Amino acid sequence: MHAMSTCNSPPQNKDDLPVASSLESTVKAHWDTADEIAFINYIANHKSKAGDGMKFKSAFWNAVAKMMKAHSSTGGPKTAGGCSTKWDQVCVYLIYNESMNDLTCL
Repeated sequence: MHAMSTCNSPPQNKDDLPVASSLESTVKAHWDTADEIAFINYIANHKSKAGDGMKFKSAFWNAVAKMMKAHSSTGGPKTAGGCSTKWDQVCVYLIYNESMNDLTCL
């Protein structure tokens, strides 16, 4: 039988402890201007893979993360989830700042 624990209780044994695969996985991603330009250009060049509202499937974000790994030189890795979140932020920024011109994401 497995013992139940909560967020405030310690793990029941050492096998339950989270293990970082590397120091890199604990370093926060950093997006400099060059990273953002490469990121947006990649999405613009592959926008045909988007669904309604410029939403992409997880396989697309895996490809973006792979591209960003080759491109980025600072900070932690840009994961698929991080890239998806970054895209959501870019869209919100564009819609908010360009609402007078009826600009939507790409």
